[in-house]
Amino acid sequence: MEKIERNFRAKAKKRKSDFDQVRFQDAYEVSKDFSKMWRWAWLLWAALYFAWGFIILSALTSQGQLFTNGDIIGVLDRWFPLTSFLNNLSIIFLFICYGDLDFPTRVRQEKQRNLQVYLSALIVLVAVVDAFLVINHLASPIHILLGWVGSFAAGAVIALLVGRLESKVINPPALMTASLYLYAAIQGSFFLFPKDPPLMLTLTSLAFLFKIGFFLLMAWLLDSGILTFYLAQLQLIYETIPERKSGFIMAIHNLEEKERQKP
Repeated sequence: MEKIERNFRAKAKKRKSDFDQVRFQDAYEVSKDFSKMWRWAWLLWAALYFAWGFIILSALTSQGQLFTNGDIIGVLDRWFPLTSFLNNLSIIFLFICYGDLDFPTRVRQEKQRNLQVYLSALIVLVAVVDAFLVINHLASPIHILLGWVGSFAAGAVIALLVGRLESKVINPPALMTASLYLYAAIQGSFFLFPKDPPLMLTLTSLAFLFKIGFFLLMAWLLDSGILTFYLAQLQLIYETIPERKSGFIMAIHNLEEKERQKP
């Protein structure tokens, strides 16, 4: 154990200080990429609310049925492939944001960007297939499956992102974190919105409030420089923790081995 401790101290002296120009520049570049992806997600959320408003207004002016009732498909259900597409596409950009927070030290490899392109293309394909099924009243089980998968995938990605923001390095208010996890849970009911008017009105109103909180938290992180600090610290952790972890586990095993050898 003393030998391991000496190794830790020796390597700590060789390590760069907490403020390192290269590490800072890398964190700053990643934070800029994060900010750009976050803005795209918000633009798509705005487009989603605009689409809902336009669909509802058109239904009211034309006296069409807004919600599905029995065999009569409501306007919201008919346009669900579009609203689902906008919601799912925004989740792609949030997934990129999560990747920026989860792998801040890694060079942005071409294959990572290709994965994002493939996911976006998949969402476009799903939206086209879903629209075809809805318009032609075909294979409703597939439409239901696509709706539920998209809804819960959106919730999972938001929860992953919130989990990163919950770090003690950032230390957001507990109430804010709890509200964002609740917002992630709301995403699972997205598929039910065109079929349940009270549910849609209640949860979309709550979701809008949670989005405002989300926006304020991100604005604070980006403007204050805390996000860049978090990314720089995470890089330091990635550089040191694996070795310290293996050394600590080795010390535990050595201690257990000594305990077993005692008479």
